[in-house]
Parts: sequence; structure tokens; C-alpha cells
Amino acid sequence: MSTKDVTTGHQQSDSINHNHSNSRGSSSADASITSIALRLYWMIGWALPLLLISRVAFDKTTSGAMSFTLYLALWISMVAAKYVDVFKLKGSTADGKPATASHFYQYIIQTLIFFLILALASTVFKK
Repeated sequence: MSTKDVTTGHQQSDSINHNHSNSRGSSSADASITSIALRLYWMIGWALPLLLISRVAFDKTTSGAMSFTLYLALWISMVAAKYVDVFKLKGSTADGKPATASHFYQYIIQTLIFFLILALASTVFKK
């Protein structure tokens, strides 16, 4: 059975008009859950992995290169999560405004400085 669209005057099939009512979940709900999970990770979720990496990095048996690699891997995962949140999921700032490329680049610089200082400290102050 088909119906006529009032706004355009075109014929449409009923199967198209049902808005996929038989799908398991809405894509907007999935996107919001993903957005929340990513946002929690790049804001605070990285703290536990950081503590574990720091525990290993400050040990005398761990080389400086290994410490730096672990910190770099954590930093890359944080930046990737922030990238997806800002550019793919249209993330927002704490004020509720849309996040921009400027916010993303500022985050990269701030976290990079933090991780470089931490990597240097773990090399200098071994147990």
C-alpha cells in the first residue's frame, strides 16, 4: 500500500513510512552512550591507567624508552577519544557550547606538556 506525501505530492511505500520501528534501538541513543563513554574517558577515565603506567615507569627495572612508550600510548588514546567526541559525535564544552577544532588543539597541547613532564620525571626519579 502506498500513501501520498502531503508536502511533496510524491507516492511513498508504507514500508518506508514506518521509521524502522522494528530496529533494536535508536542510533541517537547509541551515539549518546558512545559520546558519554568517550567524554568520561578523555576527562577522567585515563587516571587509573596513568597510575598503573606510572607505577611501572618509576620502577628502576623499566627503561626510559618503555616508560615513554607507555605514556605515549595513553596520550594517543586520550587524543583519539577527544577527536571522535569533537569531530564525529559533535561534542560540547562544559558550558554546553559546541566544541571546536580550537578546543581540540588546546587539549592536545595541554595534555602533551603534562605527559612529557611526567615521562621526564619518571626517567629522572627512578626508585
